[in-house]
Amino acid sequence: MTILSSSIIKLHALHSGQLGHDSGQWANAVFYGLLHQVDPVQAEALHQWNGRKPFTISSLGGLPKGNGPTVELRAGWECWLRVTTLGQEIFRPFIRHFLQGGSRPQIRLGPLTFGVSEVLSTPGSHPWAGYIESDQLLTGSDPVDSLTLDFVSPTVFNLGPRYELFPLPALVFGSLATKWNAYLSPLLNREEIEALAKDKAMISDFRLQTHTQRWQGRIQKGFRGRCTYDLSQISDPHRHFLAALADFALYAGVGGKTTQGMGQCRRIVDGELRSHSTFKWSSPHLP
Repeated sequence: MTILSSSIIKLHALHSGQLGHDSGQWANAVFYGLLHQVDPVQAEALHQWNGRKPFTISSLGGLPKGNGPTVELRAGWECWLRVTTLGQEIFRPFIRHFLQGGSRPQIRLGPLTFGVSEVLSTPGSHPWAGYIESDQLLTGSDPVDSLTLDFVSPTVFNLGPRYELFPLPALVFGSLATKWNAYLSPLLNREEIEALAKDKAMISDFRLQTHTQRWQGRIQKGFRGRCTYDLSQISDPHRHFLAALADFALYAGVGGKTTQGMGQCRRIVDGELRSHSTFKWSSPHLP
């Protein structure tokens, strides 16, 4: 059993200044910095980790709306970061940093310094916060005829010679199955899931737009928005796995660069975020 967690770090700007919308790579550096203060060996091992890493990080949420590459924040502006972890090996040292005594912690994102107001990890404390035991993803996910995913940050699939900017079923569920097999059990047949998604999962509705991320002169395009998948031509056992993978997306992210703010995703049910209260919580022992 693996405990999946989604934590919200609530922040407030300590001084006024400008900050880019695409702050995921700064947040990535902050995350490693926090881990290094508590467990430098773990931080270095994670930094050198090959393959899909057992965490995701968002860009700053709650920023003022604006169309330009930067936004102006005034002192005291409240915003937040989200960090998800697949397993307590990463969650424990991460949360330990904030439980240590002393003055209120601060973090620096690019040119601005933020104070940490609180860290939320319990279900119901924030729409994006919560934790769940991995086996509950299977027991709490019923087979459905269709499901909707909300890609809330730019998402992209690296296909080697090119990038795919559309959430094709095989790419979405194949990406999730790959990360599932890296950290959870029982193992899923990724090739079978990809084949089923490609041949029998149909896109029935989508509202998507492309978005260009800019970071230190580099450009990365991705898509954002909602996409609905018709699963009615797939048998119940396989629809069950696809529903579990859709719930897993909240913690795993979808596509590439999920540790740098991309691929943040959630399942939508009846027009609302799939609620953690849908599951039966067994209150795992968290630090």
